[in-house]
Amino acid sequence: MLRRIGSGEPEALFFSVYIWNSLYIQRLLSDLVKILPDTPIVLGGPQAGTLVQNLQSQVSRRCTVVHGEIEAVEKSLYHDLVGKKLQRKYNCGKTKTFKNPYRKDDFDGPLQNRQIYY
Repeated sequence: MLRRIGSGEPEALFFSVYIWNSLYIQRLLSDLVKILPDTPIVLGGPQAGTLVQNLQSQVSRRCTVVHGEIEAVEKSLYHDLVGKKLQRKYNCGKTKTFKNPYRKDDFDGPLQNRQIYY
């Protein structure tokens, strides 16, 4: 994954950090800041704040953290990203509630006893 990401010329990198991938992303970030030193890194998800606290300082200084659901992030994030002036932290407002796309009988088959994200 490091090779694939590092071989391109991304304008920015966005990662969703969860408990199940936080150690992997931590290792990935320590290398990405070396091979893509000018690429902004934005972290979101429930573990983003905790991950940044656990990063080495030279890595954490390069990261922007989005607190809350990205769908309701401050619009200034996008303006700052384009202007190459990202802040260290952005907060999100309240998102609208989406209707559940599943029916009760969807969980009678392969989705039974599963956790579903939507």
